[in-house]
Amino acid sequence: MSVPDVYFDDNFCFQDNGAHCHRSRLVAEWKAENNLRSSSWPQQSPVLNPIENVWRDVKLGPKQLRPRNLQDLDDNVCNIWSNFPIRKCHSYIRSMPRRVQAVMDARGGYTRY
Repeated sequence: MSVPDVYFDDNFCFQDNGAHCHRSRLVAEWKAENNLRSSSWPQQSPVLNPIENVWRDVKLGPKQLRPRNLQDLDDNVCNIWSNFPIRKCHSYIRSMPRRVQAVMDARGGYTRY
């Protein structure tokens, strides 16, 4: 199953921040092999990528579970990630028009997002 199969349709586009790790030859080849498009996004731009909300949720989870060692931490993160609700991802994605409008209203400056 591919990302576009899970999240909507063939219009799916990765939004990345232009960091070197997102622009590596290996990543570019993988995206090409999987027919995935990437947005053109400047570095140090306002964070609009909905995956940042998912990362925040995943990071907060282990703190609440209080892992005792590295294996506990790994187990907790894997469990949180594999059970992350798709509806929550969709909610973050649906928030994009508000986020983009807020950045436009702030002329690229600070927003609450």
